[in-house]
Amino acid sequence: MSTEPYRSGVAEQIPPHTLELFARLSAKSAAGSYRENLPIAFSELQLTIEPHVCPLLPSTQCYLSYLSTQNLSGMKVLELGSGSGALAIAAVCIGATHVDAVDILPQAVVCTRHNAEACGVADKIHAFESNGFSQVTDRYNLIIANVPIIHVPGVVHIHDFGLYDEGWELHDHLLANYRKHLLSGGSVLIGHVPLQSEWSFDHFESYLTRSGANFKIAFESLQQDLPWRLYSLS
Repeated sequence: MSTEPYRSGVAEQIPPHTLELFARLSAKSAAGSYRENLPIAFSELQLTIEPHVCPLLPSTQCYLSYLSTQNLSGMKVLELGSGSGALAIAAVCIGATHVDAVDILPQAVVCTRHNAEACGVADKIHAFESNGFSQVTDRYNLIIANVPIIHVPGVVHIHDFGLYDEGWELHDHLLANYRKHLLSGGSVLIGHVPLQSEWSFDHFESYLTRSGANFKIAFESLQQDLPWRLYSLS
């Protein structure tokens, strides 16, 4: 399977708006422990974001906006890339019976557990360390893949909070394995933003098609002057 243009042909010049996003999120990530309320229908929930745990990204706003319109009653949910646990907690608040929240970073797992406890939903959230699906054995009605979005050689090591998917390896892994972790009728929710021309929505959708994914656009939103889309994969 070819994942062009995601593994090669990266533009030499990174657009200023992309660098600004990197710098803003990196500074927030390194600022130390802070508290932040979730937006939209979950504004009464306040999370503690620990140092070097991924901040609430613009994509998080999109997922929360979309999830606030859904009914997850009785569903089993997996969040890939839990960070602070925002989406796992939101899923429980709108009816999910059980959520597995996984992240490759141990400090993110600890942060998710702390926030689940603080929000009173720890009994419904199981947070554990996993590189993608590597430690996941169950099947789910919904997989929320709030995963790293981009691959930018040369700047990846400047920031350490998980915005990057070097070589597009996590996306390849997700697309190759998600069906074996879905219950009948289940779906995956995954986001994208065109931070460079070679990561346009058309290119991303071609990549999904070449990977054999059945998909539809579930949600679109403008966040921090950038267009974001959520795709539902089945």
